[in-house]
Amino acid sequence: MVESESSSQDRVLAVTALANEAQTALDADSLDAYPGYQLWLAANSLQRAFHRRLAPLELTFVQFFVLGAVSRLAKDQAVSQAQVCRFCGMDPNMISQVARTLEGKGLLKRSVHPSDRRAHDLALTPAGEALHVVARERLRPLDAAYFAPLTGRRAEFAAMLRDLIVADEG
Repeated sequence: MVESESSSQDRVLAVTALANEAQTALDADSLDAYPGYQLWLAANSLQRAFHRRLAPLELTFVQFFVLGAVSRLAKDQAVSQAQVCRFCGMDPNMISQVARTLEGKGLLKRSVHPSDRRAHDLALTPAGEALHVVARERLRPLDAAYFAPLTGRRAEFAAMLRDLIVADEG
């Protein structure tokens, strides 16, 4: 019994030493060196800026992107919620919830898919089309200003982000 207590204590000491070593390494490394952390901060910063510009239109960041996805994918025809999910890289439940909200605002029309009663097709209403155009124009100068520090490197940055997305989709 003394041996098992001793080996248990040795394991605790070894784990504690590893944890202390890991914490020391973490403390020595600045989060500024971690691209994931920087990407997280940048994405949140951009979302806050978009939110401020979209708030007077009573439109959220996510609602704007769903309207944009439907606009881009539909081209004068309905598009499935599943297509919008893939295009936006979003959870189907989130798209469904946003689509219902946009439908309630009169910006989107949801209809049951003709061959799959569980699926829905989405189409912008005239009000949804108009609001999307207004919102896009409100965001255009913000987008230019936000990415201005990347002058001459913007296309390279976008390509690097696409590389990460494609690698994740594997």
